[in-house]
Amino acid sequence: AENPDYSIMGLDIPKSCKLVVQLQTLMSDPKFFVNYPIDRRSYDYRKNIEKAVIKRADYVGTTIQDYRNIILKHINAEAKFLDLKLAVGEKIKKIDTKKEYDFVYFARSINKAGDWAIEAFIEASKMHKRITMLVVGGYASEEKESYEKLLATHGVLDDVTFTGELPTHDDVLEAVSKARIALLPIKIDFIPGTIREASALGLPVVTSITEGTPLLNEKRQCALLSKGGDHKVMANNMIRVLKDHTLAEELVQNSYIRLQEAYDNSRIVADWVEGYKSILNSKGSIS
Repeated sequence: AENPDYSIMGLDIPKSCKLVVQLQTLMSDPKFFVNYPIDRRSYDYRKNIEKAVIKRADYVGTTIQDYRNIILKHINAEAKFLDLKLAVGEKIKKIDTKKEYDFVYFARSINKAGDWAIEAFIEASKMHKRITMLVVGGYASEEKESYEKLLATHGVLDDVTFTGELPTHDDVLEAVSKARIALLPIKIDFIPGTIREASALGLPVVTSITEGTPLLNEKRQCALLSKGGDHKVMANNMIRVLKDHTLAEELVQNSYIRLQEAYDNSRIVADWVEGYKSILNSKGSIS
């Protein structure tokens, strides 16, 4: 719903057709703007379309209760929901490649939380000398320059490698696989796809606490969490995983189990089929 390039077409669908809108994130979340790298004009444009599409929708698909509460309070008090999520599960696909870096931070655009990753790496470098990090993802030149200046100030510029935006998704996964540990601080996402991808590649994950990430450890410990912006605690977690190979392997194996339990695409698609059937057979709310 938050991608106007295609979601806006939902406004042209006649009322005689049932419209189901699936959420991946919710830009109408009051906390979104202050935690996401986006200018005010773009944000307002996308948020307003998102609201209009959700208002038009007959059903909204999401398993996230906080999103439902925001929609009911701020967008449509009579919204109907489907307990569905996107089929974005990752198959376990450990790539056999030589480990060249201790940590990796990756995102389509590193401005999402690259600053937190750099700050945590600097703190971790104070505890353990000569650790290394790979940063994968696009960036503006001035952004990279600011990171490099900060790293140089602390004497660790040569320990961090920036790839920039890579040609394909497979290239990204291959690059990520060259690291031992995924350092993935996040500011607003519930549980981002990068965590699933890192887990599928067999990397233990160090991340930050959002409304969603505590669910990673709901049944068993799958990631080390720290309060958002607390770079020292995140650095401690980084060094813990780096030094404790038993802990690292436990995180990896537990994450494999979670991927199979929570992100089985066949099961998710089957749920969607049942959702469609429920819409056809019901005139009321489906939750």
